Amino acid sequence: NFLCQSISVLNPNKPITVEEGATLSDVVTKLQSCRIGGVLVVDDAGKLTGVFTERDCVQKVLGKGIDLATARVKDYMTKDPVSQPPDITTAYALNLMSHGGFRHL
Repeated sequence: NFLCQSISVLNPNKPITVEEGATLSDVVTKLQSCRIGGVLVVDDAGKLTGVFTERDCVQKVLGKGIDLATARVKDYMTKDPVSQPPDITTAYALNLMSHGGFRHL
């Protein structure tokens, strides 16, 4: 029965967003202060354009000599993330995550 319910029953937290022009320093500070593993990246109009996660930071930023104070999140985010409305079923969400290799929804 649970797998047939919408993912909204999981009562997810409101997503944390940052603008594309935010510095990596600001984004990492937000990840730390909010105790989260990723943020949604939006353009000036508020449209979702990417996500930036701990994994992006480790894979694309750390150890590469990048200045966190000047580098912009838009250059290191995962672009064009898959998104779904909150009324999809839990089974569909789990399947999507499994096939897409997503750790978070």
